[in-house]
Amino acid sequence: MKLFDEKQRDHMAPIENTEHPFTYLDRSSRPEAANVREFVERAFSYYPAERQAELGARLRSEEHYRSGSFELVLHELLRARELSVEIESPKTGTAKRPDFLVGSGAESFYLEAILATEGSARTAEAKRLGQLLDVVSRMQSDSFYIGFDVEATGPGQPSAKSIIEYLTYKTGSLDADDESIWIGPDGFTSPAWVWEDQGWRIVFSPMPKKVSARGQRGRRAVGMVTEGLRAMNTDEAIRGAVRKKATRYGEMDRPYVVAVNVLTWPIDEIDCIEALFGSFDGTEYVPDGGERFLRKPDGVLRPGMNTRVSAVAFFEDVEPWTAAKRDAFVIHNRFAERPLPFGTLGIPDARAHGDTLERQGGKTLGELLGLPPRWPGE
Repeated sequence: MKLFDEKQRDHMAPIENTEHPFTYLDRSSRPEAANVREFVERAFSYYPAERQAELGARLRSEEHYRSGSFELVLHELLRARELSVEIESPKTGTAKRPDFLVGSGAESFYLEAILATEGSARTAEAKRLGQLLDVVSRMQSDSFYIGFDVEATGPGQPSAKSIIEYLTYKTGSLDADDESIWIGPDGFTSPAWVWEDQGWRIVFSPMPKKVSARGQRGRRAVGMVTEGLRAMNTDEAIRGAVRKKATRYGEMDRPYVVAVNVLTWPIDEIDCIEALFGSFDGTEYVPDGGERFLRKPDGVLRPGMNTRVSAVAFFEDVEPWTAAKRDAFVIHNRFAERPLPFGTLGIPDARAHGDTLERQGGKTLGELLGLPPRWPGE
């Protein structure tokens, strides 16, 4: 079974903010898209034949693409480690089935995959912003790129038509070649246009295009996009993900690893430590003159809690496009009933020391998957 049809592809534009990654892969003729398509097709070919139809449907689904693609990458990692893999193998004592039974005999272990996200409200907000960016990106701006700095987001969808009219009016009075506008005492500068509607506050910053790029059709109008500071609860997302899976399959008869794909980039090690071992609650001095971190009792792997979880493998917003560039590591549970041997997954093993992780051994995910550092392209 193949995922992608053999066909002529001539779509050279970059992916839109709200476009489904699989749809884009299937229609893009860009060299980097071809590289990702080849990787996905190859990894899919090694997935058990009896499970390919189900996984293929998930990869084509907007709702399940991220979980499906993560499991595909995990399966390819295990295959690269030359470990045997059974998908959703039956487990004694429960009708539920862990995602992977890896290896055989005394060296086997269960591996369960889950996404750690910022929640449905954040997802809906990102979708509204993506829809807005896609519309504004298609406005014709011959001489300028437009930078977005989103300082506040509202509950509604701001009017893209209103924004385009506003930006068209504002850029109409600018001269891209007037250095008095663009060069200040400290170097390059740009006007800042504040636009507010329905709780949204966006600061637009025009940037003149190179002369060779002016008037060219097909170029996006939107340049850099940033978002204002917000309270990110990545530690809560990780804590919730591990807690959800920790007791799902009852008592475990072999090591049990929870693989968490953290959909926040980059991963903050402190978030991982506090999610597993407890939020920081000050320090105290110890007799040898050092100090010890104190933690609140909210960690999911604190002493006596979830001892059936042998380790948590962290992946940094990994999907096929990013597999060569993102971080991955394993934090072991020192209180586990059945410890996972160090080096099993090939990625670095880590232990927490205060607010840092001490890593040892291992390779990057890209190295283990056989992908060069610049993959899938420049």
